[in-house]
Amino acid sequence: MKKISILIVVLIAVFLLVGCQTSNQQNKGWQEWDSLTPSQRTTAEEITNVIGPCPCNQCSLTLTDCTCDHPQGALEIKTAIAEDIKSGKSKDDILEGLKEKYKLGDLEEAPELDISK
Repeated sequence: MKKISILIVVLIAVFLLVGCQTSNQQNKGWQEWDSLTPSQRTTAEEITNVIGPCPCNQCSLTLTDCTCDHPQGALEIKTAIAEDIKSGKSKDDILEGLKEKYKLGDLEEAPELDISK
């Protein structure tokens, strides 16, 4: 009985430790995104609009609207975008890098919306 109690305590500790690490990684990723300047945020959102649907293939949102933490999902990709923007990469270089890393296929610029009508 004592061994079972110790095992349960160890499992709970591991579960909490892994959960805290995941939460810290998520917080770091969203901190990168949230710390973008307004002009950097505009560039980041233009990039997410070009990508279109969230590449995780597990949710049905556009990358712009998504906040998932699935592998190759919004958290991972938006963090990469924010880091690349902060390092001074151009929009085209960021899109090309994402296309290669995440096998995104052909990416085309989203058409400009004419809101004057």
